Amino acid sequence: MDMLPRVDLQRDPPFRSLDLSRNKSLRMDPLNKFPQSILDIRNLASLSLDLHDLTVLPDVFGSLPALTDLFLCGNRLTTLPPSLVELRHLRNLYAFGNQLQELPTGL
Repeated sequence: MDMLPRVDLQRDPPFRSLDLSRNKSLRMDPLNKFPQSILDIRNLASLSLDLHDLTVLPDVFGSLPALTDLFLCGNRLTTLPPSLVELRHLRNLYAFGNQLQELPTGL
C-alpha cells in the first residue's frame, strides 16, 4: 500500500483500536507531530504511535476518554502532556525509547 486510505471519522463506523506503529506510509514522511484527526475517535481504547519520531504531543488527551492503552515507544518525546492524567481509563502507558525526564504529576 503506497498511501493510507482516507477515513471520514465523522461518518465511518467507530473503531476501538488504532495501530500506526511502523507504518510504512508514515515512515517515508516521518510523523513529527500528533495527527489531530485522531482526537475525533471518541471511543478509541488503544492507540499505538510507536517509532514515528514524534517530538511533541498536544495537551488534549482529555478528548480520548475511553483510552486504556497508549503506545509511544521509540519516538523523541522529552515530555508528556499533563492532560494524560485526565484519562481515567488509562491502564497501560508504554513510552520507552524516548528522552523523557519526568512524568506528569498524578500519572
